[in-house]
Amino acid sequence: MKFPVLMVAPMLCFAAGSQAQLQVVSPQQAQASHDKFSPLTIDAGDYVYVSGQGPRRKDGSTPKSFADQVRQSLENVKGALAAAGLTMDHLVYVQVYLEDMNQYGELDKAFADYFPKIPPARAVLGVARVPEPPAQITAVAVRYLSGKQPVSPPSFKLNKAYSPVMLTHDRLFVSALPGGDPSNGKVLQNPAAQVDFALDRLTAC
Repeated sequence: MKFPVLMVAPMLCFAAGSQAQLQVVSPQQAQASHDKFSPLTIDAGDYVYVSGQGPRRKDGSTPKSFADQVRQSLENVKGALAAAGLTMDHLVYVQVYLEDMNQYGELDKAFADYFPKIPPARAVLGVARVPEPPAQITAVAVRYLSGKQPVSPPSFKLNKAYSPVMLTHDRLFVSALPGGDPSNGKVLQNPAAQVDFALDRLTAC
């Protein structure tokens, strides 16, 4: 299966001159000490950044179905945000590392079921391997909900699994942009043309 070039434009850098103090938060549901790593949350003041969360439960087990694995990964993100005093309502952007891109449709359904109202902006990257198969999710949350607002530019085809664009008080988080025409699903053959097309859509945001 061929996939178009994906352009991602999450605004993750700190504003110029920001004096926010970084704080590392260790969620209470962190995995057992024998693991190679523990999930960490970076509290940067206005924003909270969650490192990659896989599908492992507290007891070290992993759900069997792919949908349940995605849900558990999101539950682990939820726990990491809770350690920073936030909820999933504060989530504005997620990046999914997926081992099998043939499961993209199932991923969409799992996200749509998990976020029935306002899902975050999202990018999905196909990778050869993640520490805890089949997927790993990183996340960004905004501290104050007053500036959070989903945006739907005309050039985006709406998808229940993610918001095309998420606006906060000072940043714009944009979902992955395909290098093809969303109205007909046609992917441009030239990689350079794919990039140009995606950048044009980004400008339209």
